[in-house]
Amino acid sequence: YTFLAYGGASDLVGVACLKMIRPDVAEVKRLYVRPAPRGTGLGRELMDRVVVQARALGAAAPYLDPVKTMTAAIRRYETMGFRPTARPPASENPRDVWPFAVYLALDL
Repeated sequence: YTFLAYGGASDLVGVACLKMIRPDVAEVKRLYVRPAPRGTGLGRELMDRVVVQARALGAAAPYLDPVKTMTAAIRRYETMGFRPTARPPASENPRDVWPFAVYLALDL
């Protein structure tokens, strides 16, 4: 599932993607907001849509795996209720990535 945000007629300004990796587990694969609309709440709006979709699909929890250096993003996710967790079951991330990621989940 891909959620796109446009600014104006056709300017793509943000994207968020959700993938079901098991019938009960969803993973946020991407969240990106272009620099100009950052700070407007667009990223939060995209994440809200992802969470609603995960719930509608029957996921027990959506998972995120931001890189450890993305401290501002991690804090934002925590304000939404995401909490540190173990690497999600069935995660497609290669083993090489595991040490660089922080795994977060939101209990639905």
